[in-house]
Amino acid sequence: MTNTPNQVALTLSRYDRELILRHGFPFPSIKAAIMAVPDSTDVAVVACDPSYVELLLGDLARSINDCTDDDLQEQLNELFECIECDAAG
Repeated sequence: MTNTPNQVALTLSRYDRELILRHGFPFPSIKAAIMAVPDSTDVAVVACDPSYVELLLGDLARSINDCTDDDLQEQLNELFECIECDAAG
């Protein structure tokens, strides 16, 4: 799936989706798209509104800055970079 003007295609692992639900504010459209993916699916492409992706990135950045667990901080940073790359198309 490629990005369209109205949607950004995010390629997310099961763990990435869990991180978003726990440490990023999953805006309604993103949460619905994530929740629609079966738990058994390892990697899924989730389509999201570009404005929500930008807000999600901002919230993940806040979580990264507030995180005191070095391993979790690194995982959140990697997720941030992957989402940023997907959003760039």
